[in-house]
Amino acid sequence: MKRRLTAGILLIVLCLLSACSRSGELQLERNQLLGVGNTICSWGEAQVFILTQYTAYGREYGSEVWDVSLSEGNFESYIRDSLLEYLKTMLLAARAAEQLGVSLSEAEQRAAELAADALMTDLGDAAGRYGITKDAVRSAYTHYALAQIFYRQTVTDARLEISDEEARVISLQIVEADESAGYALAAELAETLKTAQSAAEAISGLEGVTVRQENVVRGTYSDGFETIAFSLKQDQWSPVITENGKYYIVRCLSPYLADATEQHKAEMALAAREDTINKTLKNFARTEQMIYNPELWDSWTMAQYENAPAIDFFAYAGALKK
Repeated sequence: MKRRLTAGILLIVLCLLSACSRSGELQLERNQLLGVGNTICSWGEAQVFILTQYTAYGREYGSEVWDVSLSEGNFESYIRDSLLEYLKTMLLAARAAEQLGVSLSEAEQRAAELAADALMTDLGDAAGRYGITKDAVRSAYTHYALAQIFYRQTVTDARLEISDEEARVISLQIVEADESAGYALAAELAETLKTAQSAAEAISGLEGVTVRQENVVRGTYSDGFETIAFSLKQDQWSPVITENGKYYIVRCLSPYLADATEQHKAEMALAAREDTINKTLKNFARTEQMIYNPELWDSWTMAQYENAPAIDFFAYAGALKK
């Protein structure tokens, strides 16, 4: 999404209780969508994110975008489902932060107030039309800020570190032959490659044998393949490797691609952070009751926001995400 609601957060599936709760359990009022403990997401707050999504897609691609067919349903149903999961995750994280004793600093409260003022200005008269109050917008920024603090604290506590060796990207020249060619041919080819001018020259005229160049990270091939490949020195050829009905002979073109390794390291760190956050939230969800008002959520469509002003919640959230 462009400034989409999934940025930096891996969505998790939560076990929800019906808004029609049993005696003694939490209950939602008519205009409240979600609740975790006494942390509530109102309908007005939810609409801030709905309008942000409408602006991100509807303004650029037109109202027809919502009817685009996907493998399951259409684009509108996909966005609706993703948005609801985002709201659940954000509210749960905000509640978790509060349970840990987190509260916004004066500077953060001021930033949330200024952000709410700016967004209300963007909404103009439409705020009253959709029942969006400043309190609802301020609540959206407050919940967002608390969730960000929880995410940062969770990652900090986990002390996640990815080493250069774990993330190392190598460049290989890979000669591949079908197993039907026979091991004897592969073994002979492995010897030929050591002294050949080029791999292309060595495999010339051999049926079912190909050569390619590939950048490889751990987890791409089997452990046996990677144990050999990642131990090769510059320009060194491997012995024959048998894997998945193929024979492989690989040459190390570079044992360390610096830029690619740094990028892969960042990707691995992001995946590790998201996994840690998800596991922590799942554990927290087991201790908290979340309630949900499905009738309220099912009552809207993107079409009703066609004439709404363009807004972007995240345009004013920078000071709340450090």
